[in-house]
Amino acid sequence: MKISMHAYCVNKTDKIISIDAMWDKEPWNCIKSLSIESDNDWEPTFKPSTEVKLCYDTENLYLIFRVKDQYIKCTTYHHNGPVWEDSCVEFFFSPFSVTHYGYFNIEINCCGYALMAFQRVPNIDYDLFTIEDIETTKIARTINTAVINEMEQPSEWSIEYKLPFKILTKYTKFPYPMKGDNWLANFYKCAENNSHPHWLSWARIKNPQPDFHLIQYMKTLSFG
Repeated sequence: MKISMHAYCVNKTDKIISIDAMWDKEPWNCIKSLSIESDNDWEPTFKPSTEVKLCYDTENLYLIFRVKDQYIKCTTYHHNGPVWEDSCVEFFFSPFSVTHYGYFNIEINCCGYALMAFQRVPNIDYDLFTIEDIETTKIARTINTAVINEMEQPSEWSIEYKLPFKILTKYTKFPYPMKGDNWLANFYKCAENNSHPHWLSWARIKNPQPDFHLIQYMKTLSFG
């Protein structure tokens, strides 16, 4: 089930999750998804259906994205490169109740290459994750071949990964989430360098131009 909401409940799981980008396996088949489809001022002509699900355990946050896409393209084949130019899904979040303490941005293209950072001042004062830390997230994808030439036909792809809390605490200090805790977040689907560029979000961003770093528009992740 795909839903749009002002807050999303991140349920705790005791299941062992295999990171393989398979959307319908346990426990994901029992978890509701949220829809990345906000009606921003820069409404694109192409709007791919994009969903994401989250859950957590005592050590990790887990995410899986599913995109029913078209005009797919991927030209970045290394971590911490310009993955946002490709067909890409993104997760920006603050583990605090206020965003002025900083936030993380996790951006992953359809071929599983990531840019990960902790931002203290957006795009000015930030720390990129090390390659070793990015690889610890164990990113899985369903597109396993290069997409240098745009794939014009409709296609579905998924990205799945886990975020170990111990990695996040290397970049800022915060308590591991517990039931009743709230984080702030936004989710995005974008593609800048294809024939149908688009910038979709979960929380609407009230700005005339695309800017995913306007963190005042984040919504709530509520830990169950």
